[in-house]
Amino acid sequence: MKNEGLTLVELLVIVIVIAIILLFFRYPNEPYIISDEDLAISNLYTVKNSQKAFTHCEGGYASTFKELRDDKIAAGQPAYLDIDFSGIVQGYRYTLEPAGDSRTGYNGLTVYMDFECIAEPVEYKEGTTRSFYVDSGWQGCDQGFRTSMND
Repeated sequence: MKNEGLTLVELLVIVIVIAIILLFFRYPNEPYIISDEDLAISNLYTVKNSQKAFTHCEGGYASTFKELRDDKIAAGQPAYLDIDFSGIVQGYRYTLEPAGDSRTGYNGLTVYMDFECIAEPVEYKEGTTRSFYVDSGWQGCDQGFRTSMND
């Protein structure tokens, strides 16, 4: 007797293959989005550490990325920050805002008592791309949930 049709195992294999294909087409860019977010968080750690070194030498926080890159005290020395954040970096736009009182630092620069650095994606993707920030309290925030960004 000749059997026609598919066995239960063959049918199950077909359903699993179709489910995997549909899952791939549903979230094709998710690994790249997660990678971009990880890079943004890593860049904020870099800014945090640069500000920490700047504060140690200057007695306060820098107000611009340029000060972290081209500080007078860093002449002939490595800069506090080696990434140029003036444009778009890895899909994110970064802004550094001074906050709190200002005063003259140890080497004559105007320094601030607080700062906030914000990383905003240039293009928001469907429900997965988030903004991040770090401030002088070394706290970070993503989508309103405050989390520690301490080492």
